[in-house]
Amino acid sequence: MLSFLQQYGGIMKVLKPGSLGPPDNWTARVRCTGTSRNDKGCGALLEISAKDLYLQEWEGPVAGGGWDPMVECSQCGASNEVGRIPLSVVNSIKKRRRI
Repeated sequence: MLSFLQQYGGIMKVLKPGSLGPPDNWTARVRCTGTSRNDKGCGALLEISAKDLYLQEWEGPVAGGGWDPMVECSQCGASNEVGRIPLSVVNSIKKRRRI
């Protein structure tokens, strides 16, 4: 299968190579806001890695359903949705449900 650029002839150039590396090297800072319905969050600033993440399943009448990357706060235990995760990191997360 051809990529979009191969099919339609893009002229994109990489000006400076990225430095993401393997998914296990990924880290991010997240504020505990408790994005789950029952969790209020404590406001702690957390540094998380790919190993801290799990995927939580959701279902909805409009979008049908899916998985959201989540992290549990080590201070208060609140569930927090984590956005803007590289696809390679999302693909490396084992699909675990929060019970």
